[in-house]
Amino acid sequence: MMLRWVLIFFFMNSSVALANDLRADMHAKEGAESLVEWLEEYQEAMKEAQKKAQEQAQKTGEQPKAPQVNISPEKLNLAINEFLLGLGQTPERPDIHINLGLAFELKKSEEQALAEYDTALELLDDQSQLRFIALFNKARLLGQMKKIPEALEVYQEALKMDPTSNEIKTNIELLWQQGGGGSGDSNQQNENQDDQQQKDQQDQQDQQDPEDQKQQQQPKDLSEQDVKRILEEIKNQEQKIRAKEQELGGKERSRDKDW
Repeated sequence: MMLRWVLIFFFMNSSVALANDLRADMHAKEGAESLVEWLEEYQEAMKEAQKKAQEQAQKTGEQPKAPQVNISPEKLNLAINEFLLGLGQTPERPDIHINLGLAFELKKSEEQALAEYDTALELLDDQSQLRFIALFNKARLLGQMKKIPEALEVYQEALKMDPTSNEIKTNIELLWQQGGGGSGDSNQQNENQDDQQQKDQQDQQDQQDPEDQKQQQQPKDLSEQDVKRILEEIKNQEQKIRAKEQELGGKERSRDKDW
């Protein structure tokens, strides 16, 4: 009798875990779709802004100004909400933590993004492809935050996993050119310069119209290459979720077969 109750408890727990996993997959899929839609909107808006900047530069004979785009954060916020709901079902899903980190990064919530990448790294083994993605994303974000020594350290860890990655080697070289190999005094000087630049930028923002400030809050650090790579990552994860759904669907049909 005791064995029977143990088996019932085991299968009940297994069913609950499976249901939670399926619900997490659903939220992860919905979040990924919203994130992809936002990125595609951003990509199109950036192309249009670049085109207008080039046309304006040809008219005035000046250098083209850095394009700025203004995309509604609605789909980005929807993606974040879906990822959080998915983690509420299964907190130990590194793929969802990585996508949530990307969404926070695009929203300019850098510290929250780093926390999600770190959580994903804690959940992943040393040789998984997802670990490489989490390391790359973390290093790229640290570089954007001007935390060059930390970024270089994480890039080196990622490079150990894929020594043939030309993208990592290029990013490391660029960071070294920005002062990654400098002395402590030069690093301190760079930090002081960065602080002064941030103060000057803040003073300028205080004098700007609210609409101009809203435009400057958009993720200007995203390059076309970044967008393409992120889209590829998310779509690959979506394909894995669909494959998992099909596999589980096949198992359910085989269980229901009338023998």
